[in-house]
Amino acid sequence: MSRVGLLTFALFALGNSGCTLAHYAQKKPDYGVVAIPSNTNSWPFYYRDRALALIEKHVGPDFVIIKEETVVTGGNVGLDQTTPRLTPVSGEDPSDLIQERVASGDMMGAHVAEWQITYARRGAAIPGMPPPGAFPVPGAPPIQPNAVPLPPPRPLPTALPPPRTLP
Repeated sequence: MSRVGLLTFALFALGNSGCTLAHYAQKKPDYGVVAIPSNTNSWPFYYRDRALALIEKHVGPDFVIIKEETVVTGGNVGLDQTTPRLTPVSGEDPSDLIQERVASGDMMGAHVAEWQITYARRGAAIPGMPPPGAFPVPGAPPIQPNAVPLPPPRPLPTALPPPRTLP
């Protein structure tokens, strides 16, 4: 097999493994959560583009991203080495020794995490979230029902006080 063919196969296998694609972590009629391995958008995977395409496919082009965060979805723990050991099979008779592999060494752990994007159709009511319009639109005056006005700011001193002398 040529190098180009081998490289093409390796990239295809890596790109089509289950953990590398965007997928729905939650999907409701008007909102959901899309998960990708990391918040990157570079060749060859373009995770963010794939996530936004899934969102648009689900709720249409008029959507809002509510929250983005890294979420630990699992973990794996292992030992970094095993050591052979002779163990008696029955009693203390040395002729009944068997060799077994015993785990020893340092514990290694790794968290398995993914980037999750929570989204909703614009104007959709989402359980557990404030109703649409509860947050001010950028550029609009803030909503302040029954707000008490603050006093005007005090002017800053224009000159420093004279230094104190120590006795």
